[in-house]
Amino acid sequence: MVKVLHLALFATLLISFATSDESGTSGGSDQSDSSDSGSKPLGKSKENKKHEVSNDIDCDEPNPTNKCTCDFTDGLRNLNSLYCNACQQSIFLQWEQLIESSILVNINWTVAQRIIQVYYSYQQFAKSNPDIDSILKYKSIKSYGLNLFLVKDLQSVAYSFADETIASTILLDGSNNCNLFDALRSAANSCGASTTTSATTTTSGGSTTPSACSGSTTASSGGSTTSGGSTSGGSSTTSGGSTTSGVSSTTSPTPSTTTSAPLNCSSLSSNVNVLISQITVILQNVNLTTSSQLVQIYVLLNNFFIANPGSQSLFFSVQISGFYSIQSFFDVSFKYQQSTTISTILIGDFSTSPLLLALESAYKSAFQNPNVPIVIAEELQAFYDTINAIFISTSDTNQRLKQFSLEYYQFVKDLPGIQQYLDDLKLIVSGSSWGFLSDLIFISADIVFPQVDNTQIDSLISPSSSWNQTILVQAFYSTYTNWNKTYNFHNYGWGTTQWAIFRTAYLNNNISLIISSTTLSNRQKHQRIFAVLQIFISAYVQQQFFYCIPLGSFGTLADYKKVVQTSPAWNCEIPRECFNDRNSLIIIQSDNSTLFTNGWNNFTSNLSPADKAQVQPFTNNIFNIIYGPVPPGGPDQQISQVVTQIQNCKAAVPLRAPDVDNILVGKWGHLKKFQDCQGTATITQYPS
Repeated sequence: MVKVLHLALFATLLISFATSDESGTSGGSDQSDSSDSGSKPLGKSKENKKHEVSNDIDCDEPNPTNKCTCDFTDGLRNLNSLYCNACQQSIFLQWEQLIESSILVNINWTVAQRIIQVYYSYQQFAKSNPDIDSILKYKSIKSYGLNLFLVKDLQSVAYSFADETIASTILLDGSNNCNLFDALRSAANSCGASTTTSATTTTSGGSTTPSACSGSTTASSGGSTTSGGSTSGGSSTTSGGSTTSGVSSTTSPTPSTTTSAPLNCSSLSSNVNVLISQITVILQNVNLTTSSQLVQIYVLLNNFFIANPGSQSLFFSVQISGFYSIQSFFDVSFKYQQSTTISTILIGDFSTSPLLLALESAYKSAFQNPNVPIVIAEELQAFYDTINAIFISTSDTNQRLKQFSLEYYQFVKDLPGIQQYLDDLKLIVSGSSWGFLSDLIFISADIVFPQVDNTQIDSLISPSSSWNQTILVQAFYSTYTNWNKTYNFHNYGWGTTQWAIFRTAYLNNNISLIISSTTLSNRQKHQRIFAVLQIFISAYVQQQFFYCIPLGSFGTLADYKKVVQTSPAWNCEIPRECFNDRNSLIIIQSDNSTLFTNGWNNFTSNLSPADKAQVQPFTNNIFNIIYGPVPPGGPDQQISQVVTQIQNCKAAVPLRAPDVDNILVGKWGHLKKFQDCQGTATITQYPS
């Protein structure tokens, strides 16, 4: 109690901090950040794209089946029928059916796992079918009139998902071990266990069969490919009424070298042990940030693959516990390595800057290409002029990158078709390829500036004149109003004392003044808000509770903090797909049905008489919960009780447990996700 009062008193001293400017004086203003609140509105952020993917790839039909109809697969089929010729349609359909049957129907995988698997599968498909990839790469996946994202965006979404948890793979335990080390040892131990391994990357989980379309081949669905961007046809191709750009589209510089040399399994384990020792030294260096560690680990891995010919394909296929594959770790850490040299793209002027030279070549090539509309060439030239003006106005590479990113996102938002003329531009530094413009964009958005769209986060604290009506403050109030019950949001809940202290000393007395301030820029406001929150959670809170507070369609409080870029980083452990409200599934309709009971009835109607008799007691219990009196905890408590009955049913009839998990509830998802979103059975609450 003494600690509570002491910290509450300390919090009240923050008031002067909340309203002072950067210099520490009250009433000052920071002109340098005045433009932050006026940033141009941009297209969909990567966080929004990831959030939307959760719904896009959920299958509509009950499983187990090999079929998955969802917005994502509908969109792929629409692309296929609109832009591919008959032969190409057949090949693409085979791939689309393969990812349905081997990836999308697997409800034991999270959304992130499925989309990453789909991305690597498409990379292998694109490598084998460059003519189809060149047609579809810059087409928007559409379903029911909705633009989901471009085919090429599969990479940025997959990498962003992987980036969220990559740090967990290199977290050392008390024995100086981590999940990455376990995966490396597993790969070494598997050497020689099956077929002879060579350095050429192979595809796991399927075969590659020749096709009759321009020498294309049908790619397997389960495989991984070498690091880098997608492979495209390179030249202008017209098919199915679609003309692609004349810009060459090739693979990003592959970091490691691949040859046909056989792999020496006898020395591999000892070489891996040396590699692990080298990485351990990096991870034990407390002065290194996670980003710096990833860069150095990438260099070591790359050197290892070069020194051990044939090892890359073997290692890339191995999974890292709690993450994805070694390949996805390698690919994302490569982006961190690229970020260390990003300034080399941004130095110089119109005659020397790799970025300006690439943009210049884009508009000049467009003017010379009869297949490119003149208006496109003119827009590319105007964009070059805009970026050149930025470079003239400042030599600061950080400012150049930030302003270029803002201009790029606005440009492709206004002219979606223009992206295909930009993203595959090679960036040449000292005669060697640094990467592509798409690499620069990804690194800018995910690593250097995790979010360039300030208008989205500014909306969380607007209007400043009504601070208690802002999205942010209303979200805090909602956590107490809606979660302070016996059954809480993913089992996180407030303690009465902690809520009272937070509401008065921190929210009303400090955050309110920050939001209402007329002297602080929005950037300063965001930073001050998290400074206050950090003080509170360091004293009171089970931190995951705060990380996962939902902020409407924006995401979570953790997502907000990532955008603001304050330390330490926060990460919400609750899967994105769980943020869709489950309570709507038990709302009784006019015909006395619910989405949940409709799905459950569909399941029981297909059971044998013996199985149906075993399941019947749990059916009765579930229906009594849904149609009976609403308990004190409201729909949240009903949902929790239903989950308990589902789990009891699975335990009593174990042979039908997989079928229960596969029950589809409306278009919300399957009961596997329905249970996973409930969390554990215990309540995590602040100590009183």
